[in-house]
Amino acid sequence: MKLNPLQERNILNELEDSYQYHVNTGGFSEPTRMKGSDKLETWVITENFYPGWEKFLKLFDDKIYDTKKDKLMDYVFYTQGEMEYPQTVDPELDFQTFIKKCLIESELPITMGKCLKAWGLKYPPGSYSGMHCHQPGRQLSVVMFLDDVMVSEQYPLAGSLVTLQPFEHEINHVRVRPTPGGVVIMDGRVFHGTYPTLNNRRVFVCDFSYEVN
Repeated sequence: MKLNPLQERNILNELEDSYQYHVNTGGFSEPTRMKGSDKLETWVITENFYPGWEKFLKLFDDKIYDTKKDKLMDYVFYTQGEMEYPQTVDPELDFQTFIKKCLIESELPITMGKCLKAWGLKYPPGSYSGMHCHQPGRQLSVVMFLDDVMVSEQYPLAGSLVTLQPFEHEINHVRVRPTPGGVVIMDGRVFHGTYPTLNNRRVFVCDFSYEVN
């Protein structure tokens, strides 16, 4: 499910204006590590670090893995087979174990299931990901950053991930500046996207089924 380019640009502009307002008025505060609605409709977990992130750089070898350029944007997909989890990179499924530990620490009443799909993304300078969510069905989406991002005074949020999470009387939005090994875990229905990047950057993304306990 995707927003059209005008909708996603308007949302990003509104988030930028909101960010600048809070910075200028001194009312800006960092988001909490985890926020979910009372009925566990959607949730986002941030501030996770996976120490074994460097092995996933192997996924970006186009001599070994399949590549596909997006039809609308400049980023490139890297996949193993039919978007299978890259066990050639992580044969012990250590990253999946790490995700499960993060879920336990978050105290969310959910159990992670099987991997539905996985892929690497390489963003060249100027590219971005429009606002979208991962559906159909109940999915758990994971994004792991593999590069630092360049920022400037003019573009302080370049390359950052932003999420939109509707609640009963508010819309929670979280901004995460990518750092190597940083991991964001969220419900697949959470809209998310990235600001245009100033430098080449890579991410690993995987979706899993999950059940509410």
